[in-house]
Amino acid sequence: MRDEKSLVTFIIIACLISTLLRCSNSETSNPHFKRGMEWMDIKGYDNARLEFLQVIEQEPKNVEARYQIALSCRFQENLHSAIDWCIETLSIAPNHAKTRKLVKDISELTEKLLLSPDERSQIKGLALLGELIEHRFVSTQPILEQKVIPLLKSASRKVANQTFALLKREGVDVEGLSNLAKDNDPEQRWKALNFIRTNIDKRYLPVLHILTKDKSEPIKEEAALLLMNRFGDDTAKSILAEIYHAHLQKEIARGRGDKGIGVQFDKRVKKIATLAPKLGDPSFAGELAELLCVGKVYGILATDLINSMKKIGKPAVPYLREVLNREIEFRRLLRQKGFRPDQIDWRFRYIRNVITTLDR
Repeated sequence: MRDEKSLVTFIIIACLISTLLRCSNSETSNPHFKRGMEWMDIKGYDNARLEFLQVIEQEPKNVEARYQIALSCRFQENLHSAIDWCIETLSIAPNHAKTRKLVKDISELTEKLLLSPDERSQIKGLALLGELIEHRFVSTQPILEQKVIPLLKSASRKVANQTFALLKREGVDVEGLSNLAKDNDPEQRWKALNFIRTNIDKRYLPVLHILTKDKSEPIKEEAALLLMNRFGDDTAKSILAEIYHAHLQKEIARGRGDKGIGVQFDKRVKKIATLAPKLGDPSFAGELAELLCVGKVYGILATDLINSMKKIGKPAVPYLREVLNREIEFRRLLRQKGFRPDQIDWRFRYIRNVITTLDR
């Protein structure tokens, strides 16, 4: 009985050895494989690949030929093809040690490309990293946080855009944008705004709320506008109201000292007049009317202000009446600035017409 068991064990071991020898011999005895290795020795990688492809055609499961093709691509710095052939090799032999080592080597090269100051190298590194992550050859979190997110700050638009696309694909875009939004450089904070503007997503609301507290008023304003117009966030209205009230007060003060009949084109005042009815603050009507009464605006811009007062609606009436209560003061100011009686009269006539319309 013991002799029979020993015989069975011997036969199994012999079969295993025979199988291993056949596999080994198939990789070394195939004439195409031998010629491929000869080409590898003299760095004739293109010719080597042709020979290894012949091996694969004859022996579809040949692992070593696939690995050598991956290696030849690596030596020629064709890393995308090297990754493809590593995938091929591991699909047949998942634990193939040399291929696993080659993948690690490509991953390290990719990190070096990401850290390079050269734009092309960084773009190449990002593309390679995308492939490595897709096939689970690298762990995403450390490399994205430490090597990729900093590339959002690149002066190269191509690098920044490709970085954002990769972060978005991997779901780390909010962290990247938050990083930009907190940067000391206003250009980086503007970049965060522009990414959000072109990639509207509710997940970016926390980043916009960071930017509405920005020390740069233009950034603060644009972030609040995005919150209000694209996300329907009413908290932005008070931020905009504060900014626009301050601007209108400056314009009213400037208007008192200006000479001439005012301006009929002012992009910022026009913008405020357009947005004022949306902010839920009827006191804007009084400030817009006061701009008329100090002689700051006329013509098309005056019409824009009057239309804005109408759109604010009935809550605007008390503020308009308050302006009319100071009519004598305003008329005196306009006369001192050299306005003709007809140039003075139409301003107050328009305000009265608005009140009449809203009181109906």
